[in-house]
Amino acid sequence: MFQTNTINLSKTYASHLLDQVGRVNCLKYTHFHEAPFRVLKLLDIPAVLLETAYLSHDEEERLLKTSRFRKKIASAVASSVDEYFAKSSPAVLAADAEKTQDSSAEPQLKKTTEAKRPQVKTVTYRVKPGDNLNAIARKHETTLAALLKLNHIKVDDPLYVGRKILIEAGKIESGKLEATTGKSLKRYIVKKGDTMFSLAKSCSITVEELRRINNMSESDSLLLGQKIKLPQ
Repeated sequence: MFQTNTINLSKTYASHLLDQVGRVNCLKYTHFHEAPFRVLKLLDIPAVLLETAYLSHDEEERLLKTSRFRKKIASAVASSVDEYFAKSSPAVLAADAEKTQDSSAEPQLKKTTEAKRPQVKTVTYRVKPGDNLNAIARKHETTLAALLKLNHIKVDDPLYVGRKILIEAGKIESGKLEATTGKSLKRYIVKKGDTMFSLAKSCSITVEELRRINNMSESDSLLLGQKIKLPQ
């Protein structure tokens, strides 16, 4: 839903841009075109690609070499941005889209949380610049699969800054973990050369027990610097 809103905002800006650039140079097309370019599709802000002129056209190539024409194009782009913000409110629209998305997902998320309340606790995390789903999962000691399932998202969904992500705080309480292994637990940072087998062997437990303690599936692998729990 958020991506659809961003596309609509991009279309609005494209209309302003065409109007302003059309006053500087003749347009090949009077309407903007859409294409699934990754540089446009995966952004969380309005975005367009602009071709100001063609080098294959002798007259336009000559114009591109003049500073006067380049300044006119730059001025037209700047004017289109001013016009867009004057006539639109993208920040409000984006906030409304996020609010609508959260509201539509709330009943299902609430139902899921309530159904698992005895075993699962959740916290809300807001995405920060540079975040990705794998990093968020590692930071909160959960798995990517659990993160995707809990938030009803796919691994290639856009992860825009400020988005709310539900984090599974832990399926098994610390006391139950200790009861499972018969030992208290300690934090451990994965080092170079560590494997599930070597760590399990050093703690005198099985690999399956180690995975269960850390809420890891068979497809999950250890990452250098990852924080895990080990029996003392």
